Amino acid sequence: MTRLQYWRREDYGIRRERMSVSKRLRFLSIGFVLLAVLLTSTPSHATSTNKTRPGEPIATGGVINYQISEDGQYAVYLVDQDQDQFYELHSLHLETGTIVQLGVAPEPNARLQVELTTDSRYVVYKLGGFADTFSIPIAGGTPVRLNNAQQTAFNLEVSPDNQFVIYLSDSPTRGWFSVPITGGTPVRLGDRGNVIAFSPDSNYVVASTVEGELYAVPTAGGTPIMLNQDLPLENTTFFAISPDSSHVVFEAGQFTEKTGLFSVPIMGGTPVRISTLSAEVAIIRSSFQISPDGNHVVYIIDLFGGKQELYLASLTGADPIKINPPEGSFISSFTISQDSAYVHYTISQSTNQVTELYGVSTNGGKPFKITQSTRIGFTYTPDSQHLIYRSDQETPDISELYKVGLTGGEAVKLNHPLSGNETVITSQITSDSKSVVYSISNDPGFFILIDEIYQAPLTGGEPIKLAQKPANGRPITGLAVSSNSEFILYSMDRDSDGQDELYKRDLASYQIATHQR
Repeated sequence: MTRLQYWRREDYGIRRERMSVSKRLRFLSIGFVLLAVLLTSTPSHATSTNKTRPGEPIATGGVINYQISEDGQYAVYLVDQDQDQFYELHSLHLETGTIVQLGVAPEPNARLQVELTTDSRYVVYKLGGFADTFSIPIAGGTPVRLNNAQQTAFNLEVSPDNQFVIYLSDSPTRGWFSVPITGGTPVRLGDRGNVIAFSPDSNYVVASTVEGELYAVPTAGGTPIMLNQDLPLENTTFFAISPDSSHVVFEAGQFTEKTGLFSVPIMGGTPVRISTLSAEVAIIRSSFQISPDGNHVVYIIDLFGGKQELYLASLTGADPIKINPPEGSFISSFTISQDSAYVHYTISQSTNQVTELYGVSTNGGKPFKITQSTRIGFTYTPDSQHLIYRSDQETPDISELYKVGLTGGEAVKLNHPLSGNETVITSQITSDSKSVVYSISNDPGFFILIDEIYQAPLTGGEPIKLAQKPANGRPITGLAVSSNSEFILYSMDRDSDGQDELYKRDLASYQIATHQR
């Protein structure tokens, strides 16, 4: 399955921005800062069965940070049901109701990273910010330590093929390592590395250093290859790997004749400039994206004098094409459709501060306006046939949900009629492109508090209410949509005991929306 991965250095760790055709997780964090916790490596054999009636919670005791396995069979979550702030990692089989304890926290409020493999077989977690990394079968078993004894491990990443885990370590010496997910001897891939990422085919690991050097090395081990030799090392902390794993795109330098974006074979070679070269260029933003088909790179440049331009470039180094509308606008965001046929972006005009949504074909041509509003957030249906966007185009400060073709046309409102201060605050399209799950708040603000959850068919029609906040008035605190488009999980404190319960609600089945371009 194709993934586009983007990596940015932040402190000694990474902030990951991922666009994926098939997402590993369908997880939405809402309402408050999620706690990160520490788990023990001692295997636990504690199991229980919790077959619930409709409307009853499937897990209780202060549930946080829950994720759904890709196959839709398991929920993995943290809970402090036995001792406050001493969290346990649980796996719940959603069909049988069997709950397996995967680990227990030896101290309160410690740090944790949990990853579910995309084949739904393993849970990978690390014990604290600089402690051990373990893998365990999602159905339960004995945890296997992946890092060496007395070796810190952090910034772990599971390979796309679910066979390997990579991690950074700074004790006893700094380096980056690869190890089979089932355990074994870790292989040192390099001495220096601050941001690390797998190629989509899992054959290579790419790493950037604090000094700005960019390296690639086979996942099984080998000699690291420097990819940005003889180029300015500044700002080489942000890079992207092409979907076919053949090239790495990276930014090099600022304010020099070598400023720009470059493409280089992942196995090494001479980097090729793919961005425009202009004396007016002040900075190339680190938000460039590679199209899912691997043929193009879209990037923004900021010019001296406050101007901006949006470009479509080829990985082969052909002349870039400017794809933004006339001057005088600020480009706030952009994305590429899953079929790589279109780029859509939002701009704000400097004259009237109105946000507009534009599109343009990756084959070139004139940009076209989709809609105009003062508040826009948009995404594609997985089948790349429609845009779903939130906008207050009818009532100021009240966001509603709309569907429109990729080239524009008449927009269709998807949400139910709103009243008072109700506004749409989140939305997620089901993976089958047949419906959208959205949430409503009566009090939108800095903290997103959900009052109700709905499902609307993309063909149009009456939305179905899936959930609402309990009678005690406490909000719904989280929402996750399964990858198989069959159900949602959500959390709330129905019993007013200060602990969230986890609930499951099946989704309705709809026909796919008529294709519209």
